[in-house]
Amino acid sequence: MPAALIGYGAAATKAYKDAAARGATTEQAIKYGTYIGAADSAIDILVPGKLNGNHKTFQDFLKEGTAQAVKTTASSAANTIIDNQLMGELNRHKKLTEKYIAMGYSQAEAQHLALNSMGRGLLQEIVSEIMGEKLAIGRNDDEGAQ
Repeated sequence: MPAALIGYGAAATKAYKDAAARGATTEQAIKYGTYIGAADSAIDILVPGKLNGNHKTFQDFLKEGTAQAVKTTASSAANTIIDNQLMGELNRHKKLTEKYIAMGYSQAEAQHLALNSMGRGLLQEIVSEIMGEKLAIGRNDDEGAQ
């Protein structure tokens, strides 16, 4: 539980700074940070990330990587919903859509491109989590060989 509280503080602070940088009011930024921190902490509590820390087999890697992928996906989905609900005109999807429109795309094309871009970002996060688990297997195997 203490790790979830630390995670809450880190996620809330990062989200607050992000919202403020995007031009949110102080009230919006505080609410945004609070909701993002709470969502990330709840996901950390509900979805175990590290089952045991001893990566000895490929099966361990799959268990850990899958848990991390579920956490990343759930966290990203929660963060996107919170962003869309609390940030209004400053939400990421709207800003990205506006960027594509400024580049000459139609509204429909811009929305499609914005969603694709956000989806690719999520996929990259998931792959990074899984690759992090793969690297952890290598570190533990190397340590055992010494």
